[in-house]
Amino acid sequence: MEAIQAQQMAVESERRRQRHLVAIEGALRRIDSGDFGYCFVCDEEIEAPRLQAEPTITRCINCVE
Repeated sequence: MEAIQAQQMAVESERRRQRHLVAIEGALRRIDSGDFGYCFVCDEEIEAPRLQAEPTITRCINCVE
């Protein structure tokens, strides 16, 4: 049972890693296109502290709520 649980945890860890890599690639594309730091929903600037905490975010605090 522990081996199955360990395997499931490893699979989930790999999925999280893959999602994070996709998010990083998206942030790099937004930098290249000049869209980095702007909300996908309202097109307003995302606050600098939010981007510093998580550079891969795509929505401002207002649109997340």
